[in-house]
Amino acid sequence: EGEVSSAGERRGRFDGSDGSRSAMAPTEILVSPLDSRSYRHFVTDNGISVLLVRDPDADKAAAAMDVGVGHFSDPEEFPGLAHFLEHMLFLGTEKFPDEAEFTKFLAEHGGDSNAYTNMENTNYHFNVLNDALPDALDRFAQFFVAPRMDASAAAREVLAVHSENQKNLQSDVFRAFQLHKTLADPRHPYHKFGTGSSATLGDGDGAVRDALLAFHGRYYSANVMRLCIVANHPLERLEQWARELFAPVRNKAIPSPAEEYAAVEPFPAECLCKIVRAAPIKDVRTLRIVWMIPPYHASYRSKPGNFLSHLVGHEGKGSLLSLLKDRHWADSLSAGSSWSTVHSNFFEVSVDLTVEGLERVDEIVEMVFAYLRVVEKAGIAEWVYDEVKAVGDMSFRFREREETISLASRLAADMAQMPPEHILAFWELYFEFKPELVRGTLALLSPQRALVVIYSKSFENGDAAGSAQENGTGPQNGNASVVLDRTEKWYGTKYSVEEFGAERLRRWSNPDIPSDFAIPAKNAFIATDFSILPAPLGAGPGSVPELIKEGEGWRLHHLQDTEFNRPKVNMFFEMRSPVAYYSPRHAIMANLFTGLLVDELTEFAYDAEVAGLNYELNNTMAGIQLTVGGYSHKIKILLEAIVEKIASFTVNEQRFEMIRELTERDYMDTLKDQPYQTAVYAVSHALEEPRWHIQEYIPEVKTATAAEVNAFAASFRESMQIEGLIHGNISRDAALETAAMVSRTLGFRPLPDSRVVRRRIVELPTGNAGLVLPLAHTNPDDGNSCVEVLYQVGALNVEEKVVLELLCEIMEKPCYHRLRTVEQLGYIVWSGMARNGSIYGLRFILQSTVMSPAKLEERIEAFLTELATDILPAQPAKEFTDFVDSLVTLKLEKVKSLGRQSERFWSEISREDYLYNRFPLEAAALRRVSQPEVAAFLVAHILPAAPQRRKLAVLVHGNAHGAELKEVSGLEKTEAGAVVVRDALALRRTRPLLAQGRGEEGWSGVDGKDEGKKKMSAL
Repeated sequence: EGEVSSAGERRGRFDGSDGSRSAMAPTEILVSPLDSRSYRHFVTDNGISVLLVRDPDADKAAAAMDVGVGHFSDPEEFPGLAHFLEHMLFLGTEKFPDEAEFTKFLAEHGGDSNAYTNMENTNYHFNVLNDALPDALDRFAQFFVAPRMDASAAAREVLAVHSENQKNLQSDVFRAFQLHKTLADPRHPYHKFGTGSSATLGDGDGAVRDALLAFHGRYYSANVMRLCIVANHPLERLEQWARELFAPVRNKAIPSPAEEYAAVEPFPAECLCKIVRAAPIKDVRTLRIVWMIPPYHASYRSKPGNFLSHLVGHEGKGSLLSLLKDRHWADSLSAGSSWSTVHSNFFEVSVDLTVEGLERVDEIVEMVFAYLRVVEKAGIAEWVYDEVKAVGDMSFRFREREETISLASRLAADMAQMPPEHILAFWELYFEFKPELVRGTLALLSPQRALVVIYSKSFENGDAAGSAQENGTGPQNGNASVVLDRTEKWYGTKYSVEEFGAERLRRWSNPDIPSDFAIPAKNAFIATDFSILPAPLGAGPGSVPELIKEGEGWRLHHLQDTEFNRPKVNMFFEMRSPVAYYSPRHAIMANLFTGLLVDELTEFAYDAEVAGLNYELNNTMAGIQLTVGGYSHKIKILLEAIVEKIASFTVNEQRFEMIRELTERDYMDTLKDQPYQTAVYAVSHALEEPRWHIQEYIPEVKTATAAEVNAFAASFRESMQIEGLIHGNISRDAALETAAMVSRTLGFRPLPDSRVVRRRIVELPTGNAGLVLPLAHTNPDDGNSCVEVLYQVGALNVEEKVVLELLCEIMEKPCYHRLRTVEQLGYIVWSGMARNGSIYGLRFILQSTVMSPAKLEERIEAFLTELATDILPAQPAKEFTDFVDSLVTLKLEKVKSLGRQSERFWSEISREDYLYNRFPLEAAALRRVSQPEVAAFLVAHILPAAPQRRKLAVLVHGNAHGAELKEVSGLEKTEAGAVVVRDALALRRTRPLLAQGRGEEGWSGVDGKDEGKKKMSAL
């Protein structure tokens, strides 16, 4: 299986990549010493580059095909054609003509699929149960051999592409990306619009369909394809399947499509030295400085771009961000590569500005160039390289296992540019210090090669902020009015373009260097002790957390890991106090408290983050949750500092207004969320008690004061109950000492359990038509509408819960096929189980521009009728058994990482269920479920005549459906008999509440609206 090299990597082997069976020169590959998988690389006789991964612990197999062509190769007359083709390949092939064949097969065998179209590649990927892999590969391979491209399917699927684009029109991420592309040289394909729409693709027939066939015929050639397969099967068998099933893919021996534009730069000199001002959708203030640098793959061994990102993006004392925050000009900063292509990469410094910072853009840009000078003089040092190398070595050595589908997709894409020997290591490992490459890259980050983009809502009204005198020759940051005189073609972004001018170039080329600037000091958080504690007596696979401390305000759970052998620990502490959610104003204070804490800790904690130690601080309905995770050697230092800051916190008056204003903007920006997000939030607000609304927070945050936050902090610390989990490379005694340290530092009084806030759920009334809650979308510029329909079932035991879950599995793909593929109601079509704590239900979400929410609700009801009368009765027994088997396999799937295991344990603890063997119990219960039970559950709880039917439909109306909103809002009951709810709060106050555990996640599983500031993922 290989050996460990002196650098700590395991030397595995790829088989040779020349495609020859008899004379394959083995290629050594760097493999993490904890990676139990084996690998093989070869090129098929028809030219496909193949990477096989045998994972003996894989519960599911996965495969991905990465095709080396993307929307850069779209014909000018048909923008979005590559993306349209990606959609079409899923809709039937000559060998398997049924449009739903592939997705149906995967659904029956525990699988799923997806794809994405990038600028220069298109990636198709799926997972499936291991035993079903050969049949799935047979269907998958035909995508690239003989897709049907049926005319009727094309006419429908072009509507899906259009709906996808409609979904993105109000997204600042998509708008910013396309604006940057618009600023490029039109001779380079970077300027293209890649999504497509009905305006660019018509009805998908005629010339467009001919272009689809021609595109596939020209570019889908075996010699630009990379295939990755991950499974628990032997490599020899995987190779046999890859060679046989993909042999029919034609090798047209085409040159790389990227060669077509190799001689053209996306941003030549005439496209640079410009300031672009643009109005976003949300209330953000962002400064972006962008340069072109060489592509990552050209220098991955030394990573000069990453080296510079480490220095420029640092957040510690003496950093660029530190000084900007001291001057009250910035809230956050990031630096590093953004978009990358075969021939070039984009390096970007992005600054989130304060109100004052927006007025000081010229000075901030000058400070960026000043800091680059500091890096040039003092930062290109070997000890800095040694630090980033050490962090990369740790990350590679102790990398957590990823899901097979994401692994297959990532490796297939990476194979395009990376040599086989480093395909697993090139992201993390540094192989050589090349100061000349760092200096060369740094030299490219000059004013003469820069593009500056500023985003602010204030520009919509011709505000002066951020504008200097014409041509940059007047007073710095002068008050000339901003006129957004241009409109980006595809998303409608308003923007203006101004030359830097000679004065700016002079000033930025010779910047004043603040004396406070310094390169980062040596990082004391980098771990050096990676020893694994000996396993305690009786420990082994299947061990679960033990309650080791109960009393004195604590419930502390602990488990020393003996499965994953990582020198890491994950800690969760929920500090519960009723003051955190007593009123909307108290919730605001908790939010500001956590936000100010995170802000205060930035300089100290950044080194820890770099070294693989992370933390997250959230305010929740129950209190404040602290999560800390990372390498066990230095985690105690980080935790002690955070707890000490909580204990001694007083508001930094200078930062308070900035954090308050940032929090206010965050709340306001939720009003620009997508309609489906608004619907999900509305369901939570209508059914959860207690639950404050964003609209209640906005007036409160406007008048919040620093003194109130200080008073809140003192009150919060006075009395609390802490429920905690410490899991990983840490002993029981050390866990108890950790709890003792927290108690000593905080000095709190134990909170009686009776005072802990526990959320309860409104019981919906029974009735065929249910309730309807009509809403106007809070973004008046969004043409999308949405419906969420929740069929509330209630508290379920294990046997009942798996019946609902099995029903959801069986109906998911037919629902998607009917409502999305056939009826083309919209791009977002989702169905599945809903859960809040111990309360379950069935949920549908549809977002559309072509149909009103009420009509969407009707189509959901029609599908349920079809499910009951046609789909379930016609389901063969073998197909039902396949669904059961696949769900059982999912339940019994081994957890792949320490972090995921910690999350599972904490989920049980935070809900106060403590059912650590939930998944084996559910797997056993599934084995006892019969087909009639599933049908009976549908009849009893979901169908219109169901005696226990409890239904709520939230209708969110975009600007295209204002008339429908007015009509339904004026009714007491709809035509179908549903009671119209006008006041969600009144519904909560007049309906019984269901008893349940705490349950923080909301019906969506993703709450986040009022649960505070987050630092970073701790897992």
